[in-house]
Amino acid sequence: MSRKEEVEELWRTCFGDPENFIRLYFDRVYCDENTLTIQENGKIVSALQMLPYTMTYMGSEIPVAYISGACTAPEARGKGLMRRLLQTSFEEMARRGVALTALIPAEPWLFDYYRQLGYTETFDYAEESYLLPTTLNVFPDVRVSRPSHSDPELYAYFNRKLSERRMCIQHTYKDFNTIFLNFQLDNDGIYIAKSPENHIVGMVFAYVEEITSPSNSKRRMVVKELFYESDAAKEALIQEITLRNNAMEAVVKVPPTRLNFHQFGMARVIDRKRMIRLWLSGQSRPAFSQEELSAMEPQTLTYTLMNYPEREAYMSLMLD
Repeated sequence: MSRKEEVEELWRTCFGDPENFIRLYFDRVYCDENTLTIQENGKIVSALQMLPYTMTYMGSEIPVAYISGACTAPEARGKGLMRRLLQTSFEEMARRGVALTALIPAEPWLFDYYRQLGYTETFDYAEESYLLPTTLNVFPDVRVSRPSHSDPELYAYFNRKLSERRMCIQHTYKDFNTIFLNFQLDNDGIYIAKSPENHIVGMVFAYVEEITSPSNSKRRMVVKELFYESDAAKEALIQEITLRNNAMEAVVKVPPTRLNFHQFGMARVIDRKRMIRLWLSGQSRPAFSQEELSAMEPQTLTYTLMNYPEREAYMSLMLD
């Protein structure tokens, strides 16, 4: 069995993902050189991937390593293996010139675990709710459709909208194609809105969620990402995906504000000097000096450099 096959089998053991997603991930995302493992008795019992991304930051772009698939076989847990792997990953990221590492804890209790390794909360999201109106709205200047395949035009719009965000993890064209395929696995949807001139004016990534209770069951749309050029494009997209999927409501995930947020992801600074320099260059009147920042321990430094009180940092559509 190859190293990739061993890691895939460990993933299958540790996570409850459907087989079609596992195949997609290991066909298109997994890479041996971005994977760290620990063996016991000739068998891989702990593994993680360091997926490379870029992130807009203070008017620049920085290299980010996203921790994916961090898992340990049930029989090998409680020995500190994942802690060892993560410490090794920090050293490897530093060697590769990575500025920041990010991750999304799979369970609430893992926030405390990752804090022990220097991570801190940095990525949040907010939610907006939408109810399908009794009388549907008409949007004569917006045409909504569901593309059957990815193409450069779709990515160009997607990439432009992501790049407009001041502190946001970006996706390459390859990432976009993989995201597109992932949304097609279970008949989830990517929809676009076009103007009368055939220009893309909106894009939404959504899936159907079945909500069942003893007395009732209903469907709602969960929107994982939404881009738009006008309120009409936004409303047309949400109304159309809700209507097409026989849902009565939609929950839309959007970038957070100081008053509306849910904790989502964490980060840890790797390249302290680069991040401090970039942060200082983006401040007209910095609250801390270079010496004060350099003396901070990892969590406080990350919290400060990511402007967490303002909740600017954002990531979405991460494959994990």
